[in-house]
This record gives sequence, structure tokens and C-alpha cells, in this order.
Amino acid sequence: YVFYAGSERQNAKDWAGCHRDDLLLPLIEHSKGNDYRDMDVRLIGTNKRKWKSRFPTTGLKQDAYNHRMQSSDYCLIMCGDTPSSRSLA
Repeated sequence: YVFYAGSERQNAKDWAGCHRDDLLLPLIEHSKGNDYRDMDVRLIGTNKRKWKSRFPTTGLKQDAYNHRMQSSDYCLIMCGDTPSSRSLA
């Protein structure tokens, strides 16, 4: 099981050339296409119309987030992530 939930991090594009929305799009499409059975990858809080119309952009409740983090087999670390953004708190 693969789980990833993170923001688009708009500044990362300017600061480091990190386009996580483009990197994550194939994984997000796979997640939705398989009803999130083997993968749940999402961008939270994005304002782009291309995302809002096709994919969930809202966050998870803390216990749901913790459960997905604890039961995942893989941890995606995307450009723009920091150690503090990879925690269960």
C-alpha cells in the first residue's frame, strides 16, 4: 500500500524547480482508478481547477491520516518535503 498526502508547495517551483503536481499526477490517477485499494496519493489544498474537478483536494481527519501512514508499505518523499512534514503528529 502506498500513501502520500501533501500540499502542492507553490514556492518549491520557484525555489527549486520542483513540480510535484506534475510528478504526482500519474499516481493520483492510479489511486482514483483503483478506488484507493492499493494506493492513496493526493495533493491537499490546491486551488487549481484541473485538480479540483478531477481529484479530492481536501485533507483527511488525523486518525485516518495516521492509519494510512502506519499501514503503508512505502513512504514517498517528494521534492519540497522536510523531515517535519513526514510525521504522524
